[in-house]
Amino acid sequence: MFLLCLKTVEATAQSSPNNPSVGRSSKPEGGAVRGTVLDADTRRPLRFALIMLERRRNPASPVDTGQIAIAGRADANGNFSIADVPPGDYFALAIFQGYTSERDRLQAAVNSGTDPAQLFSRFPLLSVVSGGVSETILTLEHGSSLAGTAHWDDGSPAVSVAVSAIPAAQKKPKGLPAPLDQIEFPLGSASQPITDDQGNFRIPGLPPGEYLVQGALQVRFDSQGRGHAPSDSIYIKAYAPGTLSKQDAKVFHLMTGESRSDVNLVLSLDGMRSVTGQVVGAGEGTPPVTAGQLTLIDTQNPELEYRSSLSTQGEFRFPDVPSGTYDLKIEGAHNDAMQYAEYGQSLIVGNSDLTALRIILTPRSQSAP
Repeated sequence: MFLLCLKTVEATAQSSPNNPSVGRSSKPEGGAVRGTVLDADTRRPLRFALIMLERRRNPASPVDTGQIAIAGRADANGNFSIADVPPGDYFALAIFQGYTSERDRLQAAVNSGTDPAQLFSRFPLLSVVSGGVSETILTLEHGSSLAGTAHWDDGSPAVSVAVSAIPAAQKKPKGLPAPLDQIEFPLGSASQPITDDQGNFRIPGLPPGEYLVQGALQVRFDSQGRGHAPSDSIYIKAYAPGTLSKQDAKVFHLMTGESRSDVNLVLSLDGMRSVTGQVVGAGEGTPPVTAGQLTLIDTQNPELEYRSSLSTQGEFRFPDVPSGTYDLKIEGAHNDAMQYAEYGQSLIVGNSDLTALRIILTPRSQSAP
């Protein structure tokens, strides 16, 4: 009887709300990561650099998702200290404007055919233990850069154009070998440059490689001047020196730390046409199709894609479309009374605007109960 009562008391104590610490496993105490961020060449501190830690996943553990990412910031002397880091192995990375991250350099090395076995020693992997302190020194190399001027075909500066450097290789970049493939840090250390009032731009922080320079400008406006209509947009994209096609773009070769300032990017509105029309439902007296998404896709250059929305009267407008052959797709078309099936057709945009197109949609088939 005594033993039975004792067991009952123990069970009660484990589940009692007055004893929350009894029978529960406490969270493991975290460790700390300390270090310094330096310029790889000058060994000077990189003040206020962003620090990222991402835990290395354990593939053998079905419950280890590895989704632990911790950010910190270096101080004015390039030193950083991140506390309360859960125990485990972490990849460490510093990000700083104009510099290439280790992740960028590793990806470039893999793409160029470097033996993956040579990469592991270059990437800091820290072991964090409960109550311990892990120390490291992170170094960053100055990236290469591309600079130049963007202007319209009449010679005026193209202002507020988003300019980016994209890999010239058509094939998909190779993946990093395990366990480096687990790293999910954002690539690149610089935000996307925007051209200034003179059309000037500079793209810093690039690893060595071959690049295309792309300029994109998007202007949103109310379709056909109706304030209540969905917001459509003009989207203009071009590649240096002045083409809409990747295949015709100039390839810029960058060596480690090289700075080039000879990029000339021309955006042209010559030959742009508008495509306008109305979408209606089949049948007499059918209410207007009041909502839907329209997409024009260039059949020769599928990356050229233009979007528009329907107004409350079912009208649409693509304001600046280059001449060519397009696939027109309509998705999600509906009004208060009816859902409509997806629609597609081929359109040829020639030397004049396409106006007053009338597209008739059929109701979506009702699914069987």
